[in-house]
Amino acid sequence: MWSAIRSGSDARTRRVQPNWALECVKAGIPLCQLPPAPAADATYREKCQYTWALRRAWESKTGRKIERLTPPGYSDGTAQKRREMRMKD
Repeated sequence: MWSAIRSGSDARTRRVQPNWALECVKAGIPLCQLPPAPAADATYREKCQYTWALRRAWESKTGRKIERLTPPGYSDGTAQKRREMRMKD
């Protein structure tokens, strides 16, 4: 795992997202057991589902929990502002 992620700092500091396919290989998961990669023209949703499948595989293999990159409620303020802007129009 990357040292930038395990630095012990709280979730408010910006961190780098690891390459989960590489992390799975480093954890000892064979490539044939990883989910198939999405096509280059795949939707954002399909790419996210692939990333989450890799993260779950890494968690199950290593037994470690992945730390949240953003604190709970991080986007609530911006979502509220967006709602208010829509209500004005």
